[in-house]
Amino acid sequence: MNGLMNVVKFHKAKNCMASNNAVDVLFDGEIDRQFIEFIAEEGKMTLYENFPKPFFVIEIKKKYLIKGALGNDNARMYLPEKNCDKILEDFRFFVEEFVPVEIVEDETVTVQVEMCIPMDAEVNL
Repeated sequence: MNGLMNVVKFHKAKNCMASNNAVDVLFDGEIDRQFIEFIAEEGKMTLYENFPKPFFVIEIKKKYLIKGALGNDNARMYLPEKNCDKILEDFRFFVEEFVPVEIVEDETVTVQVEMCIPMDAEVNL
């Protein structure tokens, strides 16, 4: 475990009607918007924000589809028939690369300074 978000474990999903290759993923932190945007960089994301608990669907073509809800520490992945172990291993390492951007509210003040230099003054820049 190296990153700020890690996969704790993968668990084969039981009773999943959508796929035979469904895997539940447990993370060591809560899923937030920055995290799903990071995961979706290489694919397509749909975020349904108009629900009490917003949920997302991310599709990474020819690799996986992942569904989950913001604020949860788990999600469900749907894998293709081949290369499942490699895809999960790659996903684990990819997740460890996530570094959230800390948004700090800063009171920055810009001051404009006018300098008056006499016309006959010598100025070295």
